[in-house]
Amino acid sequence: MMGNKDIINLGCDEHYWKQQTLIPEEEIIRKEDISLNKIRDLMDKVDCSIQQELPLEKPKPPEVATKIKKTYSQDWPAYEQAKSNEFGIVKSLASELIETYLNSPYSQKEFKLREELFCMIIHIYFGGSFRKTISILKSINDNRFISKVPCYKTLSNYFSDVSLTKILEELITISSLPLASLEENLAIDSSGFAKNMYSQWSEYKWGKFEGKEREWLKLHACIGTKTNIFVKVSITKKNVADPTEFPSLLKNSKKYIDAKTVVADLAYSSRKNLDVAFALGLIPYIPFKKNATGKAKGSETWHKMFRAFQINQEEYLQKYHCRSNVETNFHMLKTRFGNKLHTKSFEAEKNELLTKVLVHNLCVLNQESFELGIKLDFEACVKQMVTV
Repeated sequence: MMGNKDIINLGCDEHYWKQQTLIPEEEIIRKEDISLNKIRDLMDKVDCSIQQELPLEKPKPPEVATKIKKTYSQDWPAYEQAKSNEFGIVKSLASELIETYLNSPYSQKEFKLREELFCMIIHIYFGGSFRKTISILKSINDNRFISKVPCYKTLSNYFSDVSLTKILEELITISSLPLASLEENLAIDSSGFAKNMYSQWSEYKWGKFEGKEREWLKLHACIGTKTNIFVKVSITKKNVADPTEFPSLLKNSKKYIDAKTVVADLAYSSRKNLDVAFALGLIPYIPFKKNATGKAKGSETWHKMFRAFQINQEEYLQKYHCRSNVETNFHMLKTRFGNKLHTKSFEAEKNELLTKVLVHNLCVLNQESFELGIKLDFEACVKQMVTV
C-alpha cells in the first residue's frame, strides 16, 4: 500500500502522470474535431428538413368570411334638386292638397279652414315660436295661400280647433296615395312625443308628494317601408296598449295600398292580430315570444306562422327586418320637426302631432317626385279615397 509520500512523489513525476492518467493532446484535438463535424452535419440535416417542411415565406392568416353589408344607391342630383326647392314645392303641395280636399275655394267657411291648415303647416315646417311663424307668413305675402296674416295668438288657437282633427287624418292618408303603387310591405309601431308638462305620478299612485314624470302622447302609425310614407295614424294617451290599435290601422291602410306583408314587433304578437292580417290578405311577419307555443287555440294562422318561424327562422327574420323602416320614420319625424309638443290642451296636441306627420308626407312626396319621377294628382287621390 502506498503512503502519502509515495503519492506526493507520483504527483511530482510529470511524465508518469501523463502516461497513467492524461489523454494525449493530439488525441483530444482529434476527438474534438470529430464531434464538431458531427454536430455540423446534424445541424445541416435539421436545416434541410426544416426548409422542406416549412415554406420560405411567412404563412398568410386564414381568410375569414365577412358578411357584405347591403347598401342602397342615392340619386344625388335628384336629391339636391328636391332639397334646394323644397319649401316652394311643399308650400304649393300643401295649398293644392287642402284646396282639392275641401273642394270649395269660394265657400267662406272652407276658405277659413284652408287658411288655418296652411298656417299650421308653415308653423310646423319652420318650427320655433308662433311669433316667428308670423314673420314668415308676412314674407310670403301671397293671396293664393292666405288673405291676411293672423295674430300669433290666433295661430295658436288654430291648433285647438277640434274640427280639424279628422281633416288632418284624412289629408295624411290622401298624401300617401301617390306612392301607394310602390309599397308592398306595411310596418306598424308606436312612439311617444313629450308634452309640455309633468304629472305627479307618485301622488296619483301612492298619495306621496314626491317625484314627477313628463306627460306624453303616443303616435300609432302604419307606414310603407319603401318610401317611408305615413299611411294611417292614430294618437292616444300614453297608457293605451299598442296591440289595441293594430286592427284599425291595418284595415284602414289596406283599403288604399295593395300590400302583401305586414311586420310588427313582439308587442303585437297575438292570435287576434295575426288573424286580422291574414283576413285582409296580408302575411304577418311578427316574431313570437319565448314562451309561445304552436297551439292554434282557434287560430290556424298562428299555427302556420309558428311552424314557418321554427322551420326557416333565418328567412322569417329577414322579412321581419323591414320593421326597422318604421323606426326610421319616427327618427325622421322627431329629428326634423321635434320630439316635443308645445301646445297645451289634448285636442291642440293631437292636431300639432298630426300636422307634423302631414308635413313629413309632403316632404317625402317632394323628394320622390324628383327621384322616381312620380306625378302628383291629388284630385285622383281624393276620388279614390271617397270611392273606397
